[in-house]
Amino acid sequence: MANIYGGNIPLRVDLTAAAQAITTLSGGRKHVACVVLGSGFSKWAQGLPDAMELPIDQLPNWPTPTVQGHSGKVFSVVIQGKPALILAGRVHSYEYLDGGLDKITFPVCASIAHGCRTVFLTNAAGSVNLSYKPGDLVLLSDHINRSGLSVFSGPDHDGVRQQPVFPYFADQSDVYSAVLRGRIKETVSARLGIELPEGVYAWMRGRTYETPAEIRELRQAGVDQVGMSTVPEAQTAYAMGALVAGMSLITNYGAGIIAGSVLDHDEVTTAAKAAMTSFTRMMDVILPILVSPEGLTT
Repeated sequence: MANIYGGNIPLRVDLTAAAQAITTLSGGRKHVACVVLGSGFSKWAQGLPDAMELPIDQLPNWPTPTVQGHSGKVFSVVIQGKPALILAGRVHSYEYLDGGLDKITFPVCASIAHGCRTVFLTNAAGSVNLSYKPGDLVLLSDHINRSGLSVFSGPDHDGVRQQPVFPYFADQSDVYSAVLRGRIKETVSARLGIELPEGVYAWMRGRTYETPAEIRELRQAGVDQVGMSTVPEAQTAYAMGALVAGMSLITNYGAGIIAGSVLDHDEVTTAAKAAMTSFTRMMDVILPILVSPEGLTT
C-alpha cells in the first residue's frame, strides 16, 4: 500500500474500501470483534465455527506478511451467533525500511472501520520477568515502546482525501482495557481454574533479539515480556475507540537468562505449536467475552 503523504496513519478512504470489502466477501456479516494471531497460531482459526476465509488479494490495500508462522490469512467466524474477524498473522516494522507503521496498523484499523468494537491481540514474547516461563500465557497490562518508532508521527491527513482517523494527540492511559482484562481473568478463573497473570510488554523493533544487557535494562524498567509487535495495533485501536486486550505466549527466556542459550525464530514457532492446546482452551473462554462485551466501556 503506497503511503502518499509520508505519515504513519492509514488513509480513511483506504480503510473504508477494505471495510466494505470485508462485508462483501463475508456475505454481509457484520463483525463485532477482531483477533490478531501471533507467531505460530495461524492454523487455529481454520477450525473455528463457520470459518470462512476472506481472500486478502480481494481486500484493498491489505498487507501480506513475509515472516514464517504468519500466514496473513483473514477468517470470518461466528461465535455464539456473532461474527468475528480472525487475522492469522501480521506484518512487522522490521519488514519495511521506513517501519511501515501504516501497513502494520491497517488490518486492525480496517476491522474497526468495518464495525469491530473489541480487539484482542496475541503475540509470542520472551520472558523478562523470571517468574514467567516458556509456555505461560500472560495478559498485557501495559506496554513500553522501545522501538524508536511512533504511529503518531507525521501528518494525520493529506488535506484532500480524508479527515483524521483519530485525534491528533491521542490519549493512551488505558490502552489494554482494565475492565475487559478483569472480565477475562474472572471468567478464565471460573471456567478453567487458572489465575491468568498480567505483565508489561516491551516493543523492540527487531529483527535482532535483545542483548543480555537490554534484558537487564528492561527488567529494571518494570518490563515482564518483550517482543517485536502488538504495540502499534494496540495504540491505534484504542485511539479509534475500540476496547483492547492482549495476551503473550512466553516462548523463551530473554537473552542471558539461560547461560549459553541461542535464540532463533524456530524456537518461537515450536513453542507456539507446543502451546496450541492451552491456547485453544484459553481462547474458547475468551472469544465469547470479546463478541459480547456488554457493560464494558473504554
